Amino acid sequence: MAYGRDARASLGEKKLPIWNIVAMINNKPKEEFKYVTIKKLKELNGYIDSFEPIFDDNEVKMISNYLIKMKN
Repeated sequence: MAYGRDARASLGEKKLPIWNIVAMINNKPKEEFKYVTIKKLKELNGYIDSFEPIFDDNEVKMISNYLIKMKN
């Protein structure tokens, strides 16, 4: 069985789920919504950490480098 980039090339692209998250700084509404999750800023990391990782450390580094270069 192939691992790493070879496996991805033979299996296709990763499927990335899309989540709609609104981060509120101080307060948030009590209502819940069907397509959007609303979290206070201090709840955001815990919420994101509850999902299984999609990217490995190397992929995260590549994405962060790309975004940093876009900023400059």
